[in-house]
Amino acid sequence: MTRHALLPSTCLALAMLLRPSLSEAQMTATYLAYGARGAPGTSSNTYFVNWPVSLSECAANAPVEVQLQNAPLAVGTSLTFALWRSSGGGTSPTQCQMGANRSGANPPCTRVETFAQPMLTAVNQLVSIPPQVFFDADCSRSGDLVFFLMAMSSPTDIASDVPASNFVTLRIALDREAPGAPTVSDGAGDASTTVSWTNPSDTGTLYGARLYVDTGGTCGSGDGGAADSTLRPGGPPPSTATVTVTGGSPTSASVNLSTLGLDYGESVPVAVTLVDLARNESVLSNVACLTRVQVEGFWSAYCRENGLSGEECRARYGGCSASPRARSRGLLAALVFVALGVLGRRALRTRGGA
Repeated sequence: MTRHALLPSTCLALAMLLRPSLSEAQMTATYLAYGARGAPGTSSNTYFVNWPVSLSECAANAPVEVQLQNAPLAVGTSLTFALWRSSGGGTSPTQCQMGANRSGANPPCTRVETFAQPMLTAVNQLVSIPPQVFFDADCSRSGDLVFFLMAMSSPTDIASDVPASNFVTLRIALDREAPGAPTVSDGAGDASTTVSWTNPSDTGTLYGARLYVDTGGTCGSGDGGAADSTLRPGGPPPSTATVTVTGGSPTSASVNLSTLGLDYGESVPVAVTLVDLARNESVLSNVACLTRVQVEGFWSAYCRENGLSGEECRARYGGCSASPRARSRGLLAALVFVALGVLGRRALRTRGGA
């Protein structure tokens, strides 16, 4: 039996026949940049409570931009977008695209809003939805909510099923609660130091932390805390953050002490807040202190322990405070001198034994 390879044109024709038609493609959606967060760049099928809206954002009612892809697939189609709410919520929403769930005496789906969209494009259709459409005018509908955004020939059609190409599931949450405040430890360093803190166990998912340093404040004498500072434990954060750390649940951050204008021995108060994914910020932590200390080098410590002044040290060893190259030359000379002395003593012993 002779086998014949399919011609390229035949393969292409089969691929065109077997692939899903554009009219059957599933509509997808992406939440775009909102507030100070930046674009999450994730599909609405996987993005949900990982990027919630804060209470302040809901109160401001700045629109949430939703970009639709691959729907309604016909340039110039005259359809209207309608937003329906699912009573199921959470991860098991009622399928509002089914006409049976939008009709009847007590349907599990309710129409929330109708958007004026007289002309639609095939891809990247942008729909702006104010948060109060999701959460009511007083932002009282909190929690994890599921919505269905559907392109419909008539928004009052409650009996017909909506095809996959004309609807997308949106899930969004209103996060009212800020995380708890962390517990901060004192820190010390030369040019920089690390501020460390312990996060409370009930913070949930964090976006990051913010450090506040009061450069005009003073610290207590040896017991940590602030003697005089605008930072107050449990109080509101100042308007300007010195350092912002993002990513997961951070527990430390580096602070450049030299740029704060601190002399050696001087301290400044510091406090930390935690920020969740909705950008709710906690109250201030306890107030700790950052102290700039001079880190002593090897030669400086050696000379001090042997009672040598700086001038004596430089004269004997090539300089404790000289350049590294000079110190290296002095150390090398000392090592060579010791080695020659050892070799000389061995030579004398050898001669004496002979």
